[in-house]
Amino acid sequence: MLLLFHLLHTLDRVPYAALNSRIHARVQVQPVIEAERFSKLINFAMQQAGCQQRLVSDSGMECLMISCMPEPKQLSTHELKKSDGSFF
Repeated sequence: MLLLFHLLHTLDRVPYAALNSRIHARVQVQPVIEAERFSKLINFAMQQAGCQQRLVSDSGMECLMISCMPEPKQLSTHELKKSDGSFF
């Protein structure tokens, strides 16, 4: 998010006016914060990439979602483990 803000601020400066005038469309995609929608998005992307089977477990999907959030999150080792003690 900080990078996006920096880019927008840079494009508003006079030396970049020519480049800024060539941008015809601007799209800002909001993060997906619902677990079910996030899982569907990742699974759809994997299918589009040609994956025929599920590669990420539910706990792995949760860890992936937490790591993709815009706010920094901290994961401890016990949060990454399954109930049987193995990692996702």
